[in-house]
Amino acid sequence: MKVLQLIQKNSFNNVIKTLISLFPKEKYITSKYKKLYMQLKQLNSLTRKETIFIEFNKSGECYDVIFRYRNDNQHYAVDFIKRKILVNMKVSKETLSKYSEAEIIAHFLYEITWWGFDERKLLKEAKESINNTKTESFETIEELKKILE
Repeated sequence: MKVLQLIQKNSFNNVIKTLISLFPKEKYITSKYKKLYMQLKQLNSLTRKETIFIEFNKSGECYDVIFRYRNDNQHYAVDFIKRKILVNMKVSKETLSKYSEAEIIAHFLYEITWWGFDERKLLKEAKESINNTKTESFETIEELKKILE
């Protein structure tokens, strides 16, 4: 199941209650989450090869939302990836088995808005950051540039 399918079948009210129970300080910006939720719900379905995972710490609590390509053990942050790409990623079976749909969406929303709600601004900052990277230690800089385009 894709993130988009989860969003389309779950009500915002159910998701926002879950998000606030997980992240209480977010109760002050629920209108921003609602606007984003409605925007995501309207996105078109695309075929993607990546899978979204919620990673767990030793006590079983969520500590990160990441994605992986098929047959790749590398994981990648969701922070500066276009939302139309992210919502079309499949949710891992492990994540679906450990979390309710509302929890998965809540963690997803929280993670993709960590740096703010303005996607254009975030993508611009990401491109600038990548273009200003002077190190050769990143093997996937070219790959990241393609994802951001």
